[in-house]
Amino acid sequence: MEQQLLQKVKEYLDKKGFTINIEQLSYSGIRKNSPLFEGGGTKPMHIINFSIDAINGNPYSTNIYTVTIDVKTEKLEYILGNNIFEKI
Repeated sequence: MEQQLLQKVKEYLDKKGFTINIEQLSYSGIRKNSPLFEGGGTKPMHIINFSIDAINGNPYSTNIYTVTIDVKTEKLEYILGNNIFEKI
């Protein structure tokens, strides 16, 4: 299942114009109380992280992007990172 989630995120990132290999994505597990973008509240989300700066050779970057995926539906929910905070 983890590999399928990574593939889904990679396909989305390709459409957004990110050039990234699936090996550069990191599955961080499930956050049980992930905050929702609108309306408040929380729900369980899979967390996928990546760092464009680290991919480009800067291992000291703190610019980490996160894509969240609803645990129940496996639909992409949000992308958060450098100048990005949007519902997918």
